[in-house]
Amino acid sequence: MRRLLRVIPSMNSIAGGPVQGIRNMTPWLARRGWSSEAVTMDSPHEQWIHHSALKIHALGPCSTPLRFAPTMLPWMERHLQDYEAVIVHGLWLWPSIATWIAIQRLQKKTLRLAISSTSFPPTYFVMPHGMLDPWFQRDKSRRWKALRNSVYWHLIEKKVIRDASGVLFTCEQELQLARCSFSDYRPKREINIGYGVPDPPAHSDAMDQAFYETCLRFPKGQPYLLYLGRIHPKKGVDLLIRAYAKVFGDRPKAEGDGVEGSDKGADPAFQFPAPNSQLPALVIAGPGLDTSYGAKIRNLVHESRCGDCIHFPGMLTGNAKWGAFFSCEAFVLGSHQENFGIAVAEALSCGKPVLISNQVNICTEVETAGAGYVKPDTLDGMAALLREWKMTPTTVRKEMGMNSKKLFETRFHARAAAEDLHSILAQSHRS
Repeated sequence: MRRLLRVIPSMNSIAGGPVQGIRNMTPWLARRGWSSEAVTMDSPHEQWIHHSALKIHALGPCSTPLRFAPTMLPWMERHLQDYEAVIVHGLWLWPSIATWIAIQRLQKKTLRLAISSTSFPPTYFVMPHGMLDPWFQRDKSRRWKALRNSVYWHLIEKKVIRDASGVLFTCEQELQLARCSFSDYRPKREINIGYGVPDPPAHSDAMDQAFYETCLRFPKGQPYLLYLGRIHPKKGVDLLIRAYAKVFGDRPKAEGDGVEGSDKGADPAFQFPAPNSQLPALVIAGPGLDTSYGAKIRNLVHESRCGDCIHFPGMLTGNAKWGAFFSCEAFVLGSHQENFGIAVAEALSCGKPVLISNQVNICTEVETAGAGYVKPDTLDGMAALLREWKMTPTTVRKEMGMNSKKLFETRFHARAAAEDLHSILAQSHRS
């Protein structure tokens, strides 16, 4: 087996899509002869590390924003030559910088001592996971972070990109956008390897039951739209709620109408729309309701005419998550920036149409395949998205669902992405 090292700040499952993507690809790469390991800045005492199917070298803990750990650079210099290939996941943090420094030192040592080519430092790639998207440099709420990134870029990150054998992207739009952030972006090679998720588990009644148990006020049979992700400004949750109220809120507001679980409460006498009515509820599943932005969302819902039909079950996992996907009418995501969208791919895998903004980087593939609708990440755009879905006949919705499943199987299955990555790794190893 050839050994592949993944360099990533954290392999904790709450760290987001990159972690899930790595885990999704690992079994398929193993079938093609690649043994995967990860080096992270996590604490070695974390319980989840010992239960991971992936071998993790945890060199933390670290508490600085840069994710600095003094043990990483010495570890990399000792062990890098044990691997045929290295993939650096993400930028702007110590792991990418340490990898570049270690490889530079090993290359100089190899040339100075005329060591045989078999012990030459491994080929390394960088996978930015959307971190080169110009949105991060242009968004007004990120001025200080954008300045920090600009400093990091000119000091070292551009060298990390420049000296890598290639930069790996999850989709074509991410590749194109990466060219727009910095004028001195000079990669040797840009490669769209794709991204994906495995097959979903078979739908079962237990999944539906697990989901409904998270929404105790939610009547079974009530149609709903699903958002699943962090409650965060980047995700456009505020626009989604305002657009939902604009399109579906044309009814009298109930006394005490508010967010489920909030101290505002809802009028216990208010009756939900009848199951299978044309008015879909909105389920916003994910962490973040306890943040300052979450408080803004609570107030927004309370002020809307739709608080009785907007539900916040929190973060969903396991059967509850899959029950939410399989039972929804459609998945909706109005992000201002979304590199790929693991949840979008999971919705497609369940045969669900997706209603997304044009800032979700796989929007072109979705629109071309007829697997959903795409509109701008504005209030008018989100309202148009929901209005178009509202007017879509049942027969067309079913066809879109079938198109979603086909799109998943042909473009966004973890198997296809792993095959593309294997081809790139094998090619670089032979050269």
